Amino acid sequence: MIMILNTMVMDMLKEFADMPADAGLKDALKEFADMSVGAGIRTDWIQAAGGNTSVKISDDLMYIKASGVRLCEVNEEYGASVVDYKIILEFLEKGRLDEAAEKNALSMALRQGTRPSIETFLHSFTGKYTLHTHPVAANVLLSSENGMKELKKLFPESLCVGYCTPGIKLGAEIYKAYKSAAEPPEIIFLQNHGLIISGDSSEYVMNKTQEVLDIISDYIGAGENPDKLVSEIYTAVREIDPQYKGIVCRSENRYIYEALKMNGGRMWKYRTCPDCVVYCGENIPDISGSAEAFRNYAERFGIPGVVLSEGELYIIAPDLKKAMDIESVLSFSAKIAVSSIGRDIQEIPCEEQSFLTEWDAEKYRKQMK
Repeated sequence: MIMILNTMVMDMLKEFADMPADAGLKDALKEFADMSVGAGIRTDWIQAAGGNTSVKISDDLMYIKASGVRLCEVNEEYGASVVDYKIILEFLEKGRLDEAAEKNALSMALRQGTRPSIETFLHSFTGKYTLHTHPVAANVLLSSENGMKELKKLFPESLCVGYCTPGIKLGAEIYKAYKSAAEPPEIIFLQNHGLIISGDSSEYVMNKTQEVLDIISDYIGAGENPDKLVSEIYTAVREIDPQYKGIVCRSENRYIYEALKMNGGRMWKYRTCPDCVVYCGENIPDISGSAEAFRNYAERFGIPGVVLSEGELYIIAPDLKKAMDIESVLSFSAKIAVSSIGRDIQEIPCEEQSFLTEWDAEKYRKQMK
């Protein structure tokens, strides 16, 4: 028994000895996390814990998003699993596609971290960097009767795969089509499901995803997409503070938009209680649809927690929970504003607002997890 355990330990150590040098791993992990968050903050691309990312870090190992983790929550210490994708490929080659094979493949391939995404199979044969999303624009066509034909006309070089159950069955179906393609496709459409983009860098993959979705949006007449500013603000924040690990998101709270509409698209008198000031700040700037305007404001006054742009509210927060806290407080204030028509709203005095933003007790409470 001891000999068996020692053999297992030695095998595990050998696997980790084969992993790339620390510096290379750290760079790859950082790029993996950046790509994951950059995609995960886009609710027009990703919903809940859907979608997944991967980056191949050697001839047989790759980082992939762990199962059940939201992409916007991934960082260099959380959300990444390391798998041996050659083992996954072996299972796809064998053609056994039942649930037991799926579980065995994921278990045998796991080298570090928690259970990997169910879509590990489709990541095993695509390019070095792969992003799988569930975009609204793409799914308009992917869920339409003749949508796949339309997508093939728009993107002749793409691979269009009919619906399959996510996991090993879908991976096998894509793999079969992938192998028969004249050139490895960068763009893959999955019926009633989503989009896969792969390439040699995370920047390329992110830009290609947006490019494909812009073409589709124009084709279906979707109009201007306010979610694109999420990415632009996020990029601006990262340029101002390269160590920034938080997120940017667009509020979709109906009470907030009711208050904005009532006030002609401008911020209402929101500073009606201490939490409104502590969580949302003394001022919510209007950046008028421009990431450059955001950058100019942030460089002069610091990165704000909330900004207004063309009737949309964007939240900059350390994580999803804090973003939800800010949105909750704004929603509370919006309900007061909507219910106060005909009344003169009295905000907290300016000197008290300044005190609250610097008060250690409130700073501590706001920073609590």
